[in-house]
Amino acid sequence: MGRRLPSRSKLINSLLLGGVLLAGIVFTYLLITVASDSEFVSSVGVGVNAILTILLIIIYYRQNKIIEGQMEVQKEQTRLAKSRYTPYLVGPFDFRYNLSDSEARLKLANSGEGVAQNLTLYVEAEARGDDHDFQIHTYENPMKRSGDNSGDISILHPNEGRVEFRCSPWVGLSEGDTPPGYESLDTMIAHLIEEGVSSFRLGFYVRYKDRFGNEEDPLGREYEVFVFETRTAHSIDVDDVFDSISETSP
Repeated sequence: MGRRLPSRSKLINSLLLGGVLLAGIVFTYLLITVASDSEFVSSVGVGVNAILTILLIIIYYRQNKIIEGQMEVQKEQTRLAKSRYTPYLVGPFDFRYNLSDSEARLKLANSGEGVAQNLTLYVEAEARGDDHDFQIHTYENPMKRSGDNSGDISILHPNEGRVEFRCSPWVGLSEGDTPPGYESLDTMIAHLIEEGVSSFRLGFYVRYKDRFGNEEDPLGREYEVFVFETRTAHSIDVDDVFDSISETSP
């Protein structure tokens, strides 16, 4: 194999440093040969100092550009390394809610290159009513794969698609200054309907972490529920709420 040629940037830096050394040698030679002419020597000194200053500025600028380039390369390498263990969930698909056991079922897919773990379902809701001041509090609902009764932490491997997970979502409901009481999602919705709220918003968010414990951006969907449908002139019940949510799931 032949000898490896120096890079272009190293070659330019070497030439600049050589120029600085050459200017210094010329200045020293002039001092020795024409030392009697102080005015001439002074003029040459000013010129040489100016040249040296310009060359040093150019070297400093080029070194900064090289350092910036190296930092960009390091950032890109870090991004590529992180992508190898970062999960990315998509969905939810085929959302279903079983009233008999107050259990939600939804399918998720992991299109990232890392393992998603600690899958947790958060339910956010906002009730709207003229005579009520309800506050709905989120609750951490661990999820696990359907058919898995081990109770272990749920995970979703890279490139796994549409795996069904389940959980029994609970939420907190309070009115005014009263402390929240925690109950199942369907019980909370039935209570809101009985209290005469006009509408409410439901949001389902799946939170998850990578294998190093870093939390990723949550995956979520929101649904707007109107308790009284003017088109059909009848009030909806809990079954209608979850039927409408299932119909809007992709």
